[in-house]
Amino acid sequence: MRETFREKGTRYLTEGRLILVTVDPDRVIATCRGEGSVYRLGYAGGRWWCDCPARSENCAHVYACKRVVAIDLNPPRWIVPHEQDARIRANNPNGANTPNGHDFEGRR
Repeated sequence: MRETFREKGTRYLTEGRLILVTVDPDRVIATCRGEGSVYRLGYAGGRWWCDCPARSENCAHVYACKRVVAIDLNPPRWIVPHEQDARIRANNPNGANTPNGHDFEGRR
């Protein structure tokens, strides 16, 4: 039976075929050794890309990369940028570090 792109991508990860070259907040560059060649892939400009013959973000190489890189352009409201941590702690004497004063278990 033929592997799906998800199964193949998972296999590429377990076989150590993915190499992350650059990981920045705005972009990811990686290489992945496929069945016959090494392909370049990544994330930039809000899109995933790969130079393999599939030319789709639904290829095994991109799937492998997505499994290890967190790209979330709309983080949950409780995630606070580092610069705001001190201000939030000052406004929440109980030590909770979320904007609504709750800790990560939902307690005030």
